[in-house]
Formats: sequence, C-alpha cells, structure tokens
Amino acid sequence: MNQDKDAIVAIKGLHGAATILSKHKAGASLTQEAMEENFETNMAQGAEGFATMRKARTEELAAANKQLGSEEPGLVETDETNASSKKDLKVTMAELEVDHAFLADLKSRCSKLDAGGQPCSRRAKMRCR
Repeated sequence: MNQDKDAIVAIKGLHGAATILSKHKAGASLTQEAMEENFETNMAQGAEGFATMRKARTEELAAANKQLGSEEPGLVETDETNASSKKDLKVTMAELEVDHAFLADLKSRCSKLDAGGQPCSRRAKMRCR
C-alpha cells in the first residue's frame, strides 16, 4: 500500500510537472514568436536606415567629386602663377644685387670726393636749389 501511495504521488507529481512544462513551452513559443517579430521589425528598420544612409553618402561623394573637378583648373592657374612669381623673384633679386653694388660704388666715390674737397652732400644741396 505504501508503494501504491508512492506511485500515486509520483503520478500526481509527473502530471504537475507536465502541466508546468506545457505552460512553459507555450510561454516559450510566445516569447520566440515575439522575438522573431521584433527581429524582423528591427531588420526592416535597419534596412531602411541603411538605404537612407547610403543615399546620403552617395550624394556627399558626388558633391565632393564635383567640387574636386571644379578646383583642378584653379590649381593649374595657381601653379602657373607660382612659377611666374618665382621667376619674378629671381629677376628682382638679381636687380637688387646690381642696385646694392651700384650703391656701394656710389658711396665709395662720394667718400673719395668728400675727402678731396667739396662734400657730396653740399653739392647735392646746390643741385636741389
């Protein structure tokens, strides 16, 4: 009799466990369905977001390429101006050296004339009158 009682308790326990298990499976199915639905919604939103971002980036690239193309002629002009300016600088520096040499020679001649009698500055004042 004790065995029968134990068997009945075991059967009742199994029945209770089966009920809990079936409820758990039903809850898991609902949870899984909700998760799949949530996943699909997120994927759709992600795809829309990606498409929007891709379109924006494509437009930005097109604008940058257009701007790059429009700046290249300006770059050529700037390079030409730079080369011309470098040539002008060389010419100017050569002229400056000649002017320095002339000025040094002039000072030397004036100092010789000043030592010889009539100062250069006095002659310059007389010419300005």
